[in-house]
Amino acid sequence: SDLGNSFYLYKTIMDRLHENGVTLSYTKSKMTDERSVFLMFLGESKHGVSVVIPPRYIQRLLERSEDGVFYDVEVISRKIAERSDDSLGIDVFAQESKYYPLGIKLHTYTGYYIHYFVTNIWIGLLLGGIVSVVRVRYRQSKVSDATLESALQNALIDGEIEAYYQPIVNSQDRTIVGCESLVRWKSASQGMISPGIFIPLAEELGLVDDIADLVLASAIDMLTKNPELFEQRYISINISRSQILRKEFVYRILHDLKPQPHIARKLVFEITEEINFSTEERQILREHLEQISKIGLRVAIDDFGTGYSGLDFIRQYTFDVIKIDRVFVNSLGSDSTLIPLLQSMKGIANSFNMSVIVEGVEEERQVKILAELGFNHIQGFYYFKPMPKQALLTLLCQSPLNESHSKK
Repeated sequence: SDLGNSFYLYKTIMDRLHENGVTLSYTKSKMTDERSVFLMFLGESKHGVSVVIPPRYIQRLLERSEDGVFYDVEVISRKIAERSDDSLGIDVFAQESKYYPLGIKLHTYTGYYIHYFVTNIWIGLLLGGIVSVVRVRYRQSKVSDATLESALQNALIDGEIEAYYQPIVNSQDRTIVGCESLVRWKSASQGMISPGIFIPLAEELGLVDDIADLVLASAIDMLTKNPELFEQRYISINISRSQILRKEFVYRILHDLKPQPHIARKLVFEITEEINFSTEERQILREHLEQISKIGLRVAIDDFGTGYSGLDFIRQYTFDVIKIDRVFVNSLGSDSTLIPLLQSMKGIANSFNMSVIVEGVEEERQVKILAELGFNHIQGFYYFKPMPKQALLTLLCQSPLNESHSKK
């Protein structure tokens, strides 16, 4: 240098300086007599200039930041601090260039991972819990739907879907004048399943007509095999919108029952008033009702008073029976406004020469009030709950009823 100071450099260092203009070295310092890191670079005069960096300064920059974590710094593959252990080394920065040979290695211990896991485990548990709940609910929904759909289809095949019958009673002499056929699902694995659950599902799956056909076939079979028990009685069956509008269904009814008028006369098809029909569907409905009426089969309007156009409905079509919905019976005796409504319905039925059945009767006081208003044909838990076919046949053999048979 200009001051006349000079020092020797190894040839490898000189080569790195000439090729790159800067390099590192790790060797003893004459001033401190300890190994130090030398940063060497060439100035404008091309003479060597050096900066001495004691190892402790570098070590302070890389002091232990967390328990169980240490760093090693290597210059020209030489550690600036000797330490042997069983830690796991990971290179976070390694410069393999011969011009700037610096490497930093991170060392971790098993205790560090345990500490980190314990400290942050709540995050994993929270996220895992959320994901698990969402996934379980999704899978449960899919599995439940798929299971119920499959079970319903198998139930039709295995005979778990069957017709139950709820008797209709003449309250004056307590005789059974007829019965309504209702569908029930008695699952082998889950017991009785509510129609409120499986009927909507059957509609979605396109199975509601299959169920209705099953109920109709069961009723015809019972009428055919037990003529003496149904000499003065009938069976009413709920007919869906799709069935009554389908030509194939009406054709099959005509084909099967026209040769058997004694069976047709003992059947009543119930059509719900609240079903809305388009103008075109109304015309089809009129034609189909006329056709089935010609063979002696009667038609009832179900749930009368709950729809939008009850009067118009019975004006346009020929109905034989009106079934008054339970909503007009539940508060009978405590709601004085129901009496005039029921009287109006009775007058309408008389005007169109239709018989009347009151549904959902469960209490004796309701029976008495209805009898005073002229309603004698009663359907409800007060007399009987829906029952299997064999139970109905046994009951019909005992009719006329006596006091011991009423279900109060």
